[in-house]
Amino acid sequence: MWDSSAFTLLYESIRRHDVISMDASLKKLQDDLFDLILNPLKNESSRAVLESGDVTFPDGQQSKLNKDFILSSIKLSDELNLDELVAANMFQYSLNKRSLGISTFDAAKANYYIRRQHILYIVSYILNVSNDLKCVEFFLGNEKFIENIIKSFNKVETELEDIKDLIKRSKLLGTYHSTQLHQSIKFKRDFLFQEHQTLGEILAGVVNRSKLTKDYFLKILDNLTLNYDADDLFIVNYLPALFLFCSKLNYLEDLDVISLHSNFTKELLNDEKNLASKPIKASMILIFLTFFIDRFNQQPEKLENFDFEKNCFNPMLKCIELGAIEQLMSIAADTTDFNKEKGVNETFYDFRSLLQRHIPTLIPKRALDIDEEATLALKRKLQQERFKNHNNSSILEDSVTPIYILNKNLKITKHFMQLFAPAFSNFIQRFISNSSYLLTKLKDAEEDLLLSSESITLDELSEKADLERFYLTIFYLYSSRPFLCQVFWNDKESEAYNFIKRASVSNSPLISSTYCLMLSALASGDQNSIEVYNFLFSNHATTLTSNVNIGSMYTLRINWSTIYEALIYANTVSSEPVLDTSENFALPGNSSFRPKNQQIVVPEIGEDSIICRAGYFQLIAQVAFNNEKTKKQLFESDNMELPKILSNFLNNESPFVGPCLLTLRSLVGNDIEIRQKIWVIIDGWIFNRSKVHQFMSKDGSKLNLKRIYSNYLKTYIDVLAFVNLINDLISPLDNNKTDNFKQWELYYPVNLGLDNGRKRGIYPYFEYLFDEIFQNVNKGHLSTEEREYLQIPFLKLALNCLNFFNESIIECSQHCNLKNLNNLFTNRNFREFVQSEPSSAIMNFMFQENNYNVLFELCSVGIDNIVDKPSDSNSVTILELTLSIINRILILQPYYIDNLLPIIKDSSNTNYLTSSVGTHGLRSFFDAILFKLPVVAHFALYVGAQHLKVASTSLSILDKISKAEVFATSNELIGKNRLLTTLDTIDESARIKNSFIDQLETEIISDENLSLKIEILNFINSHLSYNDNESTVSHFLLGFQVRGKNTLTLGFKRSKGDIDSGRSVLSTLLYILNLSVEIISKNYNIEYTFTRLTSLIMEIILKITRSAMSRNLVTPYLRSNNLFLKLISSEPKIDSDLTLWHGAKFTNNLNQNNLFTTQSQSIGSFLSFIQHRSFILQYLAYELSNMLSVNGSVSLTKKYIDSLIHNNEPLSGASKVLNFLDILEFNFINIIEPLNAKLFQDFDYDYILKNIKLNNKNIFLSDSSDSTSLYDLTIIDVMVELAGKEIKFLHRNDIGKQNFDTLFENEAGYLKKFLTNVITIRDFKKYQLKCLHSWATLIQVIVSSSSIDSVTKSNFILKIFQSILPKINDYIEIDISFAEELISACVLLYDLYDNNEDNINLISLRLYPLFKTCVNGILAPLSTPDLRSDLYVLANRYLNQIENSQDVLDDLLTPIKEGIETERFFKIILEDSIGGETSSRITSLLLLETFMKITSSRQDNFILSLLVKNNYLVLLIRSIKRADDLLFSYAATTLSAIPTGICQKNTSLSNLLYELTAFKTTLYFLIRLAETRSGASKLIQSEIYRVLRSCSVLKIDPDIGIDLKFDEFNVSDSDDGPQTAVMVNLSLDTPLKLPKGYRHAQQTNDDTSISLFEIIVPIFQLLSAILISMGPSNKPVIDKTEEILKSSERLMLGVLKRDLILEKTPVLKNSEGLIYQNDVSSLGLKELVKQYTLLFGLVNQ
Repeated sequence: MWDSSAFTLLYESIRRHDVISMDASLKKLQDDLFDLILNPLKNESSRAVLESGDVTFPDGQQSKLNKDFILSSIKLSDELNLDELVAANMFQYSLNKRSLGISTFDAAKANYYIRRQHILYIVSYILNVSNDLKCVEFFLGNEKFIENIIKSFNKVETELEDIKDLIKRSKLLGTYHSTQLHQSIKFKRDFLFQEHQTLGEILAGVVNRSKLTKDYFLKILDNLTLNYDADDLFIVNYLPALFLFCSKLNYLEDLDVISLHSNFTKELLNDEKNLASKPIKASMILIFLTFFIDRFNQQPEKLENFDFEKNCFNPMLKCIELGAIEQLMSIAADTTDFNKEKGVNETFYDFRSLLQRHIPTLIPKRALDIDEEATLALKRKLQQERFKNHNNSSILEDSVTPIYILNKNLKITKHFMQLFAPAFSNFIQRFISNSSYLLTKLKDAEEDLLLSSESITLDELSEKADLERFYLTIFYLYSSRPFLCQVFWNDKESEAYNFIKRASVSNSPLISSTYCLMLSALASGDQNSIEVYNFLFSNHATTLTSNVNIGSMYTLRINWSTIYEALIYANTVSSEPVLDTSENFALPGNSSFRPKNQQIVVPEIGEDSIICRAGYFQLIAQVAFNNEKTKKQLFESDNMELPKILSNFLNNESPFVGPCLLTLRSLVGNDIEIRQKIWVIIDGWIFNRSKVHQFMSKDGSKLNLKRIYSNYLKTYIDVLAFVNLINDLISPLDNNKTDNFKQWELYYPVNLGLDNGRKRGIYPYFEYLFDEIFQNVNKGHLSTEEREYLQIPFLKLALNCLNFFNESIIECSQHCNLKNLNNLFTNRNFREFVQSEPSSAIMNFMFQENNYNVLFELCSVGIDNIVDKPSDSNSVTILELTLSIINRILILQPYYIDNLLPIIKDSSNTNYLTSSVGTHGLRSFFDAILFKLPVVAHFALYVGAQHLKVASTSLSILDKISKAEVFATSNELIGKNRLLTTLDTIDESARIKNSFIDQLETEIISDENLSLKIEILNFINSHLSYNDNESTVSHFLLGFQVRGKNTLTLGFKRSKGDIDSGRSVLSTLLYILNLSVEIISKNYNIEYTFTRLTSLIMEIILKITRSAMSRNLVTPYLRSNNLFLKLISSEPKIDSDLTLWHGAKFTNNLNQNNLFTTQSQSIGSFLSFIQHRSFILQYLAYELSNMLSVNGSVSLTKKYIDSLIHNNEPLSGASKVLNFLDILEFNFINIIEPLNAKLFQDFDYDYILKNIKLNNKNIFLSDSSDSTSLYDLTIIDVMVELAGKEIKFLHRNDIGKQNFDTLFENEAGYLKKFLTNVITIRDFKKYQLKCLHSWATLIQVIVSSSSIDSVTKSNFILKIFQSILPKINDYIEIDISFAEELISACVLLYDLYDNNEDNINLISLRLYPLFKTCVNGILAPLSTPDLRSDLYVLANRYLNQIENSQDVLDDLLTPIKEGIETERFFKIILEDSIGGETSSRITSLLLLETFMKITSSRQDNFILSLLVKNNYLVLLIRSIKRADDLLFSYAATTLSAIPTGICQKNTSLSNLLYELTAFKTTLYFLIRLAETRSGASKLIQSEIYRVLRSCSVLKIDPDIGIDLKFDEFNVSDSDDGPQTAVMVNLSLDTPLKLPKGYRHAQQTNDDTSISLFEIIVPIFQLLSAILISMGPSNKPVIDKTEEILKSSERLMLGVLKRDLILEKTPVLKNSEGLIYQNDVSSLGLKELVKQYTLLFGLVNQ
């Protein structure tokens, strides 16, 4: 199988522990796994078949290959030395599964290497972890597998040599400097080094299962000895197997063991010279002999005649003499886990350089190139020295070891060391147990050497110091591996413990020092540190002498007492004459430092004394570093003896300043009191009261800090140690070990410095460090490594200071009802605390030009210079810290400028300050960035970095820059803001786009890189909107070419990163979207990862498709990617019982015990899916609408619609679009318990809910736990901490610490769960409703399409009704907002439903459920006026449709009339008709009118009875007068300008138009009522004539009309100047509408207008209807009608005059050019004349 995807799936199933998938894949791939990385090589026959073009691939597929395919396959075969047909097969797989943005050829190569990598990982897992014995036996049951391992090793080594040959050829051809070549070489070497390690793991797995024979062991050992140099790091990859083999001699036959012993001992006797040149062989013989003793100790009957000294101990001594232990020390040192960050420097003295004299440091030389220039320079130097010394030099230039160009990426992995370290430790333990005789002999020999010579030098002593090398081996092996150290302390009777105890006695300073070093390593880990402390404490009893002069010949037992006494004694000689020994103090990483051209003058101290002190300091430091308890005990024991010793060392100006400071640093922990005491020690040393006055200004306010510090910090190591110490003293406490509710306290005394005669505060420290050191680090003579080691603690110090105080505390404190902010601080003074805390000092210094220039220089290292660096490299660490500092400054600067500076500059501040405090001329830090504009490009490029912290922080900075006014304000000339202009115009523009692409394309393998993808999507999304009117940085990143303010193009095909180039952020988003929705569609378990990604990507797509700037470009592009159909086909149908949400089933009980909602992944997956569904529906609606509106492809439109209204899924009968409603099947039952957090009852929860955002960090792939939440609840933590600190302080005498902390933690946990549930239900309802709205919009577009024939459309609408009506009936009882959405959709669907069916009964039957739903909705207690308005419309249309079928009406009206709820039903309608809000008043009247119409012919007109009952008809009639009064309430007495705010009653034209429309509707209903005699009679009884007679509208002057004033304002008016209210004249000639150019504050659309005739005509029509219905003989009615006619004579006279003029002028255009006779006024005029004439005739007949 040559497709890597099969191996990737198996690898992933192993990672997920998916046993079923793993077993199935293993059976399928066993043969490939058995061959490891071996593959068929190039051969002529395969090449001939390939070149023929007719190929049958292994899967049986026959293919006719084209020329390009053949040539590419041959090229791949040549490059990988791979069989041509295999290469073609691999190329074919890559064609079918081509990765985004990668060429097919590169994809094929990647496929080849990934396949190899996964094979090795899988086999390593099987042999080292798996318990599947059958599978293990498949590999180990055949000796050929071991041969394959050896061949695979050889293949890797051959390929590494091939790379060197390639480099030689490229140098000859002049192509060596190609960037692509170097990247390819680096990738191959890194990959091969990793493969070599994994093969070592596999070989170890074989040995561990006792399947390696003696012959294979010798074969591997011989290969190692013959083909590898002693300094080749690749040898380590063989060692776990070799160590394990020696430890498993019991599994070998006796003859094999004896044979090995015989061979090795003979080789020691006969081939000593060869072994001396191959110390790795001597080491392996030593290891074998160690375990050989064990083997035969278990068989005492075979030891009767066995001479151990001759056959074991003497050979072992010979191995040691040949460099075996030195080789092991070198291996241990180069594979150590020693934590240089947490601990001090590797050692206080460079012991390794002293003791490793014959074997170079291990380097991966097979994967390195020789630095020819450096090597040549060294040869020339040696040649010059030889000539200078007249050829007396012992070193010939031809024998010089080449200098290699190091690649720090090639390191032994932690995973590999998990195999190797235990095997190595096992040897150490057995050597200690079996070779105590040898160790004693080595120790005695060295002590005898010391006794025999009084002038022996340290160099001479170190030549034979194999015991010290053994101690150092233990130091490197056990450092930072606490699980291995435990073996020394678990059993106090063990050989290991006794070895430590015996070794503590020595008279050799070198042995004592390395012993201390070894013991310091065994203190690794919390418990081991305590064990070492106790061991040294209990080791007092057997001290042999009180004389602690280390250079003497007295024997000494190492314990705390002797260590302290030795250090005290050292202080007594620290002021004697001089000798330069500074070079012996090690720089981290084993290099030493001496300032150039400077002779360090130190007291004369013997070198043996120096190394002893170094050992003591190392031991003290490591014991303290690893445990809080030991820190405190060491600091406080013996009346603070240790701090006094260290203080004396500092004050005596000894050469041990650096080690003393580093030892003090180890004592810094979570105890603030100890920190403050260390500050006092440091301040008393630096600002010595007896000396500081020499460097102080006359007024005492300023200090000459440079002169002060230079007196004490004289070397590089001093400065480095000092900065590290200050950083640790400022660093935050460990929250897991501190009291979160303790008052805030400074980590240094508030009055620091006052006792030393200076102003208090820590500004003097920062002023010197940042002004004198930090600014000049890059300007000195330090090496790159030295500079980096110094910059790192500086940057950490700055960052720790900036993080010292949480700026959100100020704002949060205002919302948690604190009694007094001072209660939060130990000094009970907030202002004093702020004046003294360190963040303000660092902010001040970072606003200085010299300092921020350093920051920008450090973060301008460039993406190319970190791309190949590991994350823990110094250069990457510096970049991470620098970016974090800049990001923190941008966060902190509003607080600093607005809050801190006024307090700091206050005259009451008595702290030491620099000469200038503030922003140093900058408005904000964004100005500094603006001055260094190229750094913005670096921020953007770093987003694509493989180092996730660098990328994430850079993106955060870029986001803040994008929102800063100085960068976000558009330039009117070029139409783009400064950030967009910067990114779009620089040379790196295309690379910036590609950096975002690269980051988005990386595989999701961790929470961190997935979170980064989310952050990138959020960044792009935040700079887009649905109505973009100008280009933004997001358009640039997506791949658009920005041409001015609002002009975009798709870019160019040759411009990388542009949309048209084929590889852009937009194309990447589509790729991720397609992949994610495909995964979602194929799984019942919907993971949060993919729903979150798809929801964000779909929102981005929606914004750019709906924006006017980009939609015409994006829509065709998305259409070409077939996005519409892909989304439809991939969208799954979900089920509340079957679907899993990130592994959990939906649980609808919403309370604190529901883990589905309180744990992040499940509820996150669910809510994100709803958003995802909503955005997809919106896109489908938009795309379909776009196709219909712009005459898109008819066939494609039909395809779209068919895919929605039909369903191709065999098990689902409903159409696809109806399946989208499955989201409505999920509902929560809200049983959240009431908030009972009494401690937090005064919190401002509106503020909290407003500020809680979705969590983007560490919640996607990690296991669910109570500590993770869907939302970022940081604000809760802050407010709880504030409340807790104050309450604990105020009640400090009433509550115990433990109970208080537990109470607060429980209450806080309860509060978080409560708020999570509250926000969850809020968001769920919001997202679900939005999804429903999106679905309704899509339905509207579908049914509005002309592409569907009427029959199909009608049937589809009926299906929709069948689907949603039950949901409406449910929602009107529980959530009216959802019912409103569905009812609104029903209104539209009813309009579009084809009613041209002959069978009314059928129509009635089909639509009756809809009418019934309307009745239920009207009666629902939760119904709203808007909802009832739509229900009235639907019911009205249904009744109008069946009004001509009496049978259907009878069937309908009978249950309505006789129903229990009849009276309440009509009561609701009548109440809406009288006083309803919004449109419900009008629609209820229309429904009443319809009911009146269909019941008017019935004998029992129950509608009329209901109207009369309870005076509804009277109230309805009186509403006519109400509308008339409202109209005249708008009348203006003058036409003068009206100031703003004159209209106090919302006197808007839209309100009046609505009231007048309701007025008309009421009149028409009354007209319908008046058409029957009974109805007219009821109207008369209800005083219709009195009301009409009182209407002012009938008395209006027809020529003047009425002037109305409204609170709409002229658009052209200046916002700053006076605004003019709208004046409108309403007359017979002027309809009522808002004049052009005016607007209302809340109204932008006012096309509606109403004519005076539309008001008056219905009144006269009503009079006519009443008069006709009552008959001409009804004198009272005639008289009342005549009265109304007389009262409106002036109006009617004007009407008749206009009618006469109209008759004489048949065609007359008004001022707008419209034909007068055809407008509303002319038609109303004719109708009014007609009605008046009728009434006049009836009255006067």
